[in-house]
Amino acid sequence: MNLAQMRLALMNAINPNSLKSIGLNEALGLDPKKYIPPDRTQSDVPAPGGVATPSGMPIGGIDASALAPGKQLMPAMAQQPPQMPAGAPQGMMPGAQPSPMPGAAPSAPPGAPAGPPSNILSMTPQGRAMQAMTPPGPPVPTFSDGGSAKDKAKKMLASEKQATRVHVKADGSGGVKGIMVPRHMLEGNKNSGVEGMNELNKARAEVYGSENRDPLTINKIGDIHKKTLEEHFKKPVEEQIAAEKEALDRLRASKHIGKTADTLDKSEKLDTVRHEYDEEGRTHVGFASKGVAGHALYTSGHGDNVKHHVINTCPGQTTGCGGGVDEKGVVDTMKGTCFAPNAESQYPAASVRRAAHEQAKHDPAMTKDWILAHTGSMRQAANRADKKNQRLLFRPNVVDETDVSSRHVIRHLNEQRKADGKPGIIANSYGKTNELHDPENGYFVTHSNVGPKVKNKKEISENIGRDKQRVRNTITATSASGKDFQNEQGNNTPPKGSYLVTNVKRHSPLSKKMEEHITHAKYWSTGREQHELSEQERAEGEEGHYSGAGRSTTEDKAHYGHKTVNGRRYDYQRQHILHPRMVQVGSNDDGSPHMIPTDSRFKDTDFLPSRRYKTKNGKEAGHILMTTPTESTSNLGHETSFTHHVGEEHIKHAMKNNGEYEIDKPEDQEGARGKEYAAPQSIKFLADGGSVGNRHPGLSDDDFHAFPERNFAAQRHLSMRQGEDEESKPSRKSPGKSAVVVHKDLDTMRLEMMTGKKAK
Repeated sequence: MNLAQMRLALMNAINPNSLKSIGLNEALGLDPKKYIPPDRTQSDVPAPGGVATPSGMPIGGIDASALAPGKQLMPAMAQQPPQMPAGAPQGMMPGAQPSPMPGAAPSAPPGAPAGPPSNILSMTPQGRAMQAMTPPGPPVPTFSDGGSAKDKAKKMLASEKQATRVHVKADGSGGVKGIMVPRHMLEGNKNSGVEGMNELNKARAEVYGSENRDPLTINKIGDIHKKTLEEHFKKPVEEQIAAEKEALDRLRASKHIGKTADTLDKSEKLDTVRHEYDEEGRTHVGFASKGVAGHALYTSGHGDNVKHHVINTCPGQTTGCGGGVDEKGVVDTMKGTCFAPNAESQYPAASVRRAAHEQAKHDPAMTKDWILAHTGSMRQAANRADKKNQRLLFRPNVVDETDVSSRHVIRHLNEQRKADGKPGIIANSYGKTNELHDPENGYFVTHSNVGPKVKNKKEISENIGRDKQRVRNTITATSASGKDFQNEQGNNTPPKGSYLVTNVKRHSPLSKKMEEHITHAKYWSTGREQHELSEQERAEGEEGHYSGAGRSTTEDKAHYGHKTVNGRRYDYQRQHILHPRMVQVGSNDDGSPHMIPTDSRFKDTDFLPSRRYKTKNGKEAGHILMTTPTESTSNLGHETSFTHHVGEEHIKHAMKNNGEYEIDKPEDQEGARGKEYAAPQSIKFLADGGSVGNRHPGLSDDDFHAFPERNFAAQRHLSMRQGEDEESKPSRKSPGKSAVVVHKDLDTMRLEMMTGKKAK
């Protein structure tokens, strides 16, 4: 959780993390029961009984005993006699002391250090009644322009209530009947001057008409864009530039692109490309395209005939990453593990901008203008890069998977640039779809591995169902019918590289061993019954191992092969493994190079062995980037269905087998048949009586510890860095980063976050 998420939670006066109440009987029956101890070697990871930070922040909880010292929310107090003291206000418990101000902690004994004020009384009706009877305390913090922090916070909360998620009834494919979206995406935010989609739709109606227009499918968008670009690039260059400008002007008039903006976005994910060099020593400048992650709300028509539709913007998404569809047909992307929806909920400007871009692409009346404006945006960005002796790198689908047209834009522009003696534009994309990997035309696509088929002796059905797609994308580079993937020049395109995430702790001793000893993967496919095999496969026998030239050889020398277990055939392919590739970003305090992992996958092939593993159809097998979760990922986050298990047994196997890491062995798949894997979950107990003061209504079913954006370590880590859609103000100690301030008063903290001003 970063600073903006904390702000959102404070404005709504609720806890963004729901807690599930289960009883002892249910707890005993939970499966699997897996204990994951905290990592005590990392100072930022919460430890049992408190938070392991140098500053000892008082996070959560109240004193269970007034006599127990420690870093708790309330200060320690001396034991009081059980009788009611004379003159105490009616309703106070025996032994309690009057608070010096509403919401403050009881007074400490003489000589005891003062503790932080507690707001525990404000959480119950009885506590609020007790506060009303206490005498007034010292003045509360005020701002330079007058007024108390508490009063100003209450006034601002009325307008800031927009920053919540609302349910919109809308039809979509797959039984979708509605979607949860940020309120500010629809209504905007008056305080920040951001207009919502309701206002933008009025402007769209004035330019493109107010009639109902159902959204285009992603494939239909691709067909329209490809044809539009073919016609566009047949015109003289001067006419092309003029048409691109006119299209951008219309989109700006409809307010779906800002007055001074274009279709390109900046992204923190592209920072490392500035430190990558091409063959002539030029650096790169990166831009991205951001739509709405997972599912988007699309408005058809305007006014009285308005209709709402839900678009699946990530066809390759899994239920875990996108949140899925609930029993009522409602989509809520905040229930998934994908990080991208966070920005849409946190920042009104980002939320509206992404929704507007998505709508413009899917609107039949706007989509041609969109692709022409996009062409002009990349043309101008490439020209600016030329003047600085840089190369333009573009990342499509940085949060969604609707961009199937940028590769055509880049192909056409690169033909013009080549004729002018200019370097080509490069694209660097990720995805689970069949987006074409076309290095010949500067378009590099990395396949997103959905995870192992077998984990902890149990199978993962969703990953098994997607395994054939992995094979087609990263090994054979063919369609389901066996036809080779080809580009517009008629040339076969190579298999994609891919990445897989392990459950190994980053920078741990095991991580270092993994990078030292594992050099390649022996990746097994899912098993196939005999009736599923071709005549040629049946003729190959129950077991076979082949060299890169297709000749029979021993298993240890083979590039690919197969074996039969319990009547089912399993095929394997060896693939080279790349561990995180580092680039230098400045220097450390001691003058040594500061190295960070690069996100620029278009350079990976430069670091692979010259002799690559060959596939059955004679192509070079796609390489695998083997990585670890981020340092802020929780222990439970390491054990999702997305991560591949690596343990000491795998290191020993690699040392004995020339660096081999074996994935989804046939014996493991056979032993796991019919037993579905479930990621471990933390168990939480709620006090009898349910939630306190109705302040924890349960916004979602996400587990508090399961995802890094929802635990304290991630909050602390992310609050110190600049958000990708919101600029941070530099502090004296950390230029370019936000100063982290810890408040003891909730109202002061809330108001300072909303106004950006410091309370006095």
